[in-house]
Amino acid sequence: MATRADVTVDLLSWVKAEINHALKLVRERTATFIANTDNAPALADCPFELHQVHGALIMVGLEGVARVCAVIERTCDGILAGRHATKAAASLMDRAVYALGQFIDDLAKGEPNVPLRLFPLYRDLSELLGDTGVSEFDLFYPDVTLNSPPHEKIAIGPVDTAREMRRMRAQFQRGMLAWLRADKSGQGLHDMQLALDAVDRIAQQLDTSRGLWWSAVGFVDGLIFSKNEKWLAAARPVCNRLDILMRDIANSAEARDVAVFREVLYSIATCDVSTERIAEVRQLYRLESLFPPPDVPGLMEFDLDSLKPVLDDMHARLDVAKSAWVQYTSGDPNGLAILRDVARKLREKATELGNQPLERLLDVVVFVATRLPDRYPRQQYMIVEMVAAALMIEHILDTFTTPLTDLDEQVTIMAGWLLD
Repeated sequence: MATRADVTVDLLSWVKAEINHALKLVRERTATFIANTDNAPALADCPFELHQVHGALIMVGLEGVARVCAVIERTCDGILAGRHATKAAASLMDRAVYALGQFIDDLAKGEPNVPLRLFPLYRDLSELLGDTGVSEFDLFYPDVTLNSPPHEKIAIGPVDTAREMRRMRAQFQRGMLAWLRADKSGQGLHDMQLALDAVDRIAQQLDTSRGLWWSAVGFVDGLIFSKNEKWLAAARPVCNRLDILMRDIANSAEARDVAVFREVLYSIATCDVSTERIAEVRQLYRLESLFPPPDVPGLMEFDLDSLKPVLDDMHARLDVAKSAWVQYTSGDPNGLAILRDVARKLREKATELGNQPLERLLDVVVFVATRLPDRYPRQQYMIVEMVAAALMIEHILDTFTTPLTDLDEQVTIMAGWLLD
């Protein structure tokens, strides 16, 4: 039987080419803007392209990734509107677009769907836009279509669900009120849990997610046993959401249960205690797999295991380029042919790193190499500039995970020297 993840990967294959094309166009236009921040019209088509990507991601069921795409689109709108039309903002947006494409590529290769790998960039973009209230929950999207085990005392015959929901809600509210008043007996939390368990008993007759009420019983376990004040403070609003959901079901109003279900599962996933029910919920919904392991970097926080082969390859090619330059300046015209070939291959390899300043500098090196005379002139010609460019490329590779804050400006100056 195909899982939701299998279906998502299959659907993604239908739209991936269009997504890749759109993201590539956005990165190209962003590079043009970074080179000249007075050229905001270079980004004019980008919001439309990003909006198309967002729609495609929603269509294939990648809501968490789509949310990242949406904040990238808003950032682009802000740059076009002049609210933050800076190189720093555009570079951050470009890193996010690159990371988004990398994430989608990983999904297509069978990697798990963990949108929280993108959270650092999502947070930084949101803060740029003035949104300070973002949290990991924004990108937390468990598979809520999974069904929980049936209640051991499941209601067999039809019941008056509206009447039962009103009765259970009254019990839940009484318990919550006692809990908020610091009832030391614990009876309030016990009453809340009994009410939710009773709703779970008739869950099959409700138009809500099957596992919601079963999971909510485990959520109250957390309220009973956790001593973590920060977690308890975050959990209180979830109790209010459950109360409102019970009210809406009792009144036959539209019940937005999926959002509440996500909150319940996020609370269980982040709870510092475990009971039998909490462990069962975590296992069924694979909650631990939705968070990147603490020792694994998020996208664009640099995974050196995957970057090292590319960086080593570029270091080796750069050494060949430096030797070819020495050969050329010593009077051997064969050195120039080698330099041109290696510079072009360096530029192609650089696309795997997603570092726009490095790509721009190599673009200039490739261009300049094509314009050099076949034989090196007798007078000194570009020795300082080309050696300095090689040293800068080497420095970028050596400090790839901790780039200079003014790298864009330094590359612009260096490119100017070479072009002059």
